[in-house]
Amino acid sequence: MVCARTAALTELQQDFSHAYRGLTQADESPGLKYDPDLGYSTADEWLHTYAKNRPKERLLGSTRHGPHRDDFDLTLHGKSGRDFASDGQQRALVLALRLGQALWSRRRTGIDPIILADDILGGA
Repeated sequence: MVCARTAALTELQQDFSHAYRGLTQADESPGLKYDPDLGYSTADEWLHTYAKNRPKERLLGSTRHGPHRDDFDLTLHGKSGRDFASDGQQRALVLALRLGQALWSRRRTGIDPIILADDILGGA
């Protein structure tokens, strides 16, 4: 799963960057950084972790590790957009991600996706 997500994010990066540059007309380097919860590449590694943690996780009623805990970061010039980018740049990064996803999805499926957006330029 980590390998598939890494490959998809690498492919999405091109569409995301294209969308960001189209929105901002800025000479900036937007990026996507994948941050897997666990960098396991085999099913056996996953199964071992799940089996080891099962008793405690049953008590908690939640799994603490796995692909559902993966995350990614939007970056500018290699730095976290959350920490480095202005509010406007952060909004542009998020909008570019959605537009990039639409381009990526259209290329993979041949279907034009519908994007629903509400208050894309509004403040927090």
